[in-house]
Amino acid sequence: MGTFIPLKIALSDTAPHKAVFSSGLKLSGYDVMLDPLAPGEMYSRAFEDETLDAAEMSIARYVRMKAKGEGDLVAIPYYFSRVFPHPTFYVRSDSPFQNPSQIAGCTIGMSEYDHTGHTWARALLEDEYGIAPSAVKWIVAKRESSKSPIRHFFEPPSNVALENAAPDKDLSTMLLDGEIDVLINPHKPGCFVEHPGKVRRLIANHEAVERDYFEKTDICPIQHVFGVRKELVRNDPDLARSLTQALVAAIGGTRQIWQPRSPQDKVPVVPLYGLGKGEEASLKTFLRHHYGQGLSGRQITLEEFFTP
Repeated sequence: MGTFIPLKIALSDTAPHKAVFSSGLKLSGYDVMLDPLAPGEMYSRAFEDETLDAAEMSIARYVRMKAKGEGDLVAIPYYFSRVFPHPTFYVRSDSPFQNPSQIAGCTIGMSEYDHTGHTWARALLEDEYGIAPSAVKWIVAKRESSKSPIRHFFEPPSNVALENAAPDKDLSTMLLDGEIDVLINPHKPGCFVEHPGKVRRLIANHEAVERDYFEKTDICPIQHVFGVRKELVRNDPDLARSLTQALVAAIGGTRQIWQPRSPQDKVPVVPLYGLGKGEEASLKTFLRHHYGQGLSGRQITLEEFFTP
């Protein structure tokens, strides 16, 4: 028997990955060990745990470190999460705002300013609705279930108003109490789930708006990519390709984002790997906004994104 190289891979313990954890990930020449982690733990461990050889990672933190010349991981073109920001905007039911183009001058709350999903939300506001980050006030506060301290890793541009809420404040309560006008949250916040008559989505018909946006721009936002230790990729130039193929075989190569509107509706699917027109548009848009929002010290190129 030949010698197998140990490869410890961390993935978030979420529904799309259950098949991988039950059947394993087959990779020629490697002894693959899978480490299922809760999503919150996943995104910090990916960058901080030196025992991991590869991991699912958020692109916001990856780009920030890449721009500084830091970090031991390099992205390969497999995209674990592609999610539109349109349904992540919440307002009180009595809010005068009916669409995002009306929110200039308001106060927006979020849990992390430099979160990947929140970066995409601000990109959408600016590109599609003309609301630049400097046109509103930003408040960072904890989610209602979070025990983690408020944090961010950068100094905002001088024209952006950003402050931290008091430690005892949470976003759901702040929205219900009128301390913020809009809440951006990647998942349904408690105030929306528990008080459906008091809180609504700002973009009510978000699925239709998402599809229009996708058809116009080819963008289905990439949120998470796969990161591998640079040394491993340098030692095995074929590793990125073989890992991508293994992930496609285990998890899948496409994802259907929307349900059909009718039996005749041909719902588009988005790739989870590769670098086609839509993936290039998505990554270039994110890189432009990540730099433009002051989250990275320089704008990295698409070529750099995938270069060890």
